[in-house]
Amino acid sequence: VSTQSTWGKRKLQRWAVWASLMAQDLVITTPKGFTCNVTRTNAWMDAEMNEYMTVSQGSRWKQKKEKDGVVVYKRDQKHLGESTDVPCYNMRAKMHSTLERLHEFMHVKFIENSAKWDKTFAYGHIVERPAKELFGNPPMCEEVVVNYVAHKLPIIDNRDYLFYSFKRFFTAPNPMTPGKTAPTRGIAFFTCSTPPHPEFPDPMKGYVRAVLNKVICIIQEIDGEPGYISYYYVQQSDIRGMIPKNIQQPQTIDHMIKQFGLLLDNIKL
Repeated sequence: VSTQSTWGKRKLQRWAVWASLMAQDLVITTPKGFTCNVTRTNAWMDAEMNEYMTVSQGSRWKQKKEKDGVVVYKRDQKHLGESTDVPCYNMRAKMHSTLERLHEFMHVKFIENSAKWDKTFAYGHIVERPAKELFGNPPMCEEVVVNYVAHKLPIIDNRDYLFYSFKRFFTAPNPMTPGKTAPTRGIAFFTCSTPPHPEFPDPMKGYVRAVLNKVICIIQEIDGEPGYISYYYVQQSDIRGMIPKNIQQPQTIDHMIKQFGLLLDNIKL
């Protein structure tokens, strides 16, 4: 089967999933008034997790940069039927850490630690932790958090973000280690911007409200290599403003690699 036909089938299957769910969507409202289409979000997480952990040669992912063992791929999303010219980036690497250490640093203390290692981080707080039982039966994830963060950026206007973060635990073979079929533990974090909300109708003065189409971070143990973790990071975000795409996109790749280096410096065991 050719790569092109495989991707064509995958696209049709994805749209078939969405179509089958249209009539049975579960939409919830959190105590603070944020809305979420649980059915579509759950289907999105299922599809995206498999999609981004497996990058094969000849696929529509194109390798754009490799540095110190970190590889970044880029893909145009329009072939998937998305009406956007915002590309998706997929970074993968191997790091010396543990699942527990990364979970605490990147999720449990996300706001607190961002102020320590992200030099552009200006302000942030957890807006809400809605009960996971709201999100389906059984719940589609282990935890849901609504975050607000603001970043002060050089040269361009500052940016702020309002977004959901969904957390899932899983056990499966690690696709970054072909030939090793033993399942290992992993955690997946899915992030996307929330709909507009009365508490945050506009960005702060001097800021532009950026949009996170999707940000997915997956960390997974490596079979036979205790103390090492596979790290997958997917980003499709529109920082908006007047920045030309031919300038914005190379900067995105360099920023992802730089931020990963800062992360490594701060999660040393």
